[in-house]
Amino acid sequence: MTQEKLKEPWRSTAFHVTSENILGLRIREIHKKMQDGIGEVDSNGKGLEEENKRELLLKIGSSSIVGGLRTYISGEEGKGYWDHIEISPGLLITITDVLYYKPHRMYLPAERMLKIRIICSGLLSIPNEDKEISEGSVLLQYIGGNKETEYFVKPGLPLRMVTIHAKPEVLKNLGVTPEILPTFMKNPMDSKVDDIFILFIDLETRLVRIAREIIESRDLIREELRLTYVRGKAYELFCEALQRSTPLIERQVVGIKFRKNDIRRLHEAKRILASHLDESITVAELSRLVGINRTKLKAGFREYFKETIHGYSMRLRLEEAFRLIEGTELQMAEIGRMVGFKYAANFTQNIKRYYGVRPLELRKRKISRDSVEG
Repeated sequence: MTQEKLKEPWRSTAFHVTSENILGLRIREIHKKMQDGIGEVDSNGKGLEEENKRELLLKIGSSSIVGGLRTYISGEEGKGYWDHIEISPGLLITITDVLYYKPHRMYLPAERMLKIRIICSGLLSIPNEDKEISEGSVLLQYIGGNKETEYFVKPGLPLRMVTIHAKPEVLKNLGVTPEILPTFMKNPMDSKVDDIFILFIDLETRLVRIAREIIESRDLIREELRLTYVRGKAYELFCEALQRSTPLIERQVVGIKFRKNDIRRLHEAKRILASHLDESITVAELSRLVGINRTKLKAGFREYFKETIHGYSMRLRLEEAFRLIEGTELQMAEIGRMVGFKYAANFTQNIKRYYGVRPLELRKRKISRDSVEG
């Protein structure tokens, strides 16, 4: 099947950002669209007056300040939309909720850009990478100035994705120093590197949860507040992604020397916890599995990941439980067992402590939202 080569929506004529020259697009372009009668989003997220109008302004409240644009894909291509929102000059977020009927090749032109991509559902593939980018994947992608690249969207699967695009020169203004960047972006503000680099962040359910909250804000957050909400979440996502991509740096923590092999084993411990949510792994067991002593394991985990081992494991288990409560019809006791709780009362107590309500109330809220949307 022929794959049509398309520009990513934020590079096409359908995407315009106001306020400042951002990603090569100028304010006069949006003015022209407004003069041409581009539609406006109403409180129900609708506003297409004609079938051929595929672009809607995203405004801040009821004012005339435009924060971005929504682009609907055509009926022949598939269904769904891309939201494009300016977070700050040089920093942009794209929210994708689409289903393509045919394979799509998405083209990324040559420009120096850091992209943080979180896949909540769907399947992507990137040339020269030996694995597909599937649900739950998080990657940092740096595109050099003289290199074009692309990725492919698998048809027939809903693609829900959040992408943050940052010009390297704006990172300094955001408080980002070379020390907290991945190795391939040690000095991005002055870098002359033209290659393309990709860093995968393993098993980061927190980032995926934030991305889902951003996507679902279309239905859950009032129109007047959505842009402010998305911008706040975008900053949170940006910081969390960089925090989790920090290079392996040898440190001295409370008299304990951490070498690079130790840090790799800390990451291994983190992966083990994330892939065994259905069972409780003690610190002693984890220590034996990864081959470092318990004192170093506990101190290193807290230093590098800013969470205790128990806190990290519990957070992942409860976030997975939340996903199962809202996304399946499984019994609560079964969900509890799937995330490592032997006793239903213990499961209920921890869910209420973390989310403020009991598991059944979480499911009732989801059912109520779905009925309103329907």
